[in-house]
Amino acid sequence: METPEATYYHEQSQNGSANPATDGSTNVMAVGVTNRRQEDGNDDEELYLFHERAQSSSSLTPEQAFIHMVKAMLGTGLLSLPLAFKHSGLMLGLVLVVVICVVCLYCMRQVVFAAHFVCSRNGRDLIDYANVMRGAVEMGPDWIRNRGYFFKQLVNVNMFIAQLGFCCVYFVFMADNLEDFFRANLDIKLPVSVWMLILLIPMLAICSIRRLNVLAPFAMAANVVYLVAVAIVLYFFFTNLRPINSVSWMGKFTELPLFFGTVMFAFEGVAVVSFI
Repeated sequence: METPEATYYHEQSQNGSANPATDGSTNVMAVGVTNRRQEDGNDDEELYLFHERAQSSSSLTPEQAFIHMVKAMLGTGLLSLPLAFKHSGLMLGLVLVVVICVVCLYCMRQVVFAAHFVCSRNGRDLIDYANVMRGAVEMGPDWIRNRGYFFKQLVNVNMFIAQLGFCCVYFVFMADNLEDFFRANLDIKLPVSVWMLILLIPMLAICSIRRLNVLAPFAMAANVVYLVAVAIVLYFFFTNLRPINSVSWMGKFTELPLFFGTVMFAFEGVAVVSFI
């Protein structure tokens, strides 16, 4: 009986799509997946999608992956959440934050499943977000299969715009804090634009490192500094706690877009989930 993997590659060859099994490389992963499913007779996706990957020099250990996930998900966006609650109100903000968290977690889980599914079908070990979209579209109905490249570039453009916005906010955040610190403690008065140029040099050096396992020590150091900063913020927060009736419970409807934008900034780490 023809397996789903064989049916897929037959359809891809008819459509003119690239097939790793015929372009000079051996499709070991797809063959292994097919054999396991034939031998075990088990169609449970989790048993054949999340198989053991081949290790390479750029592979992450579980500890390094955890460090990067903490760094990606717990950043300056978390410190901006009070501003989000200012726009939404306390009770409405609590409900909407829970809803947004559930949606984001579900979508991240779906992206991981989709990446493993596309990799298992195409015989690849690694894949980025854009090619996950392209692979999913090319496996879809006939009317959309030939639009895979368009949707791939659409994902690239959206991710570029989102990450550019996040990085701009990071630069402003760091420059503002450095300006305040040096002006208050050392009486050094430089405009924010100058601090941005100073920060640009080390940022370009760190961003030129493409391997996440090499960046793991930097991420660990950033996590330690961040946790210390959060501890200081929480200390001042609980020592100057205001009564609950002094804050608004429901914000203005016109300010909800600002709330959603601020909360989504706190989830800017979703762009690295697939790579980790």
